[in-house]
Amino acid sequence: MRSPKPVSIAYEMKQDSAMASMAMQGLGAAILPQLAAEPVSEQLKIYSLPVPLERIIKAAVLKDALHTPAVFAFLDVLKNYTCSSRT
Repeated sequence: MRSPKPVSIAYEMKQDSAMASMAMQGLGAAILPQLAAEPVSEQLKIYSLPVPLERIIKAAVLKDALHTPAVFAFLDVLKNYTCSSRT
């Protein structure tokens, strides 16, 4: 599915449900993470993107707080996962 002319972005929003709702109303198309689009309405046609998109996700913890060992273990898992996925 190729567009014969450049795409013009009319709306930008952060809520996945609003994007899916606008697409269901016929107001355009939306690019959503797969999990955000689920469950998929039978009214929508889902297409895979021709090239996978990458997005940056970060972890946040309360600064200067006493964290449990589980918090540090979780952060270590994230560090190990991100380091191993880059090699």
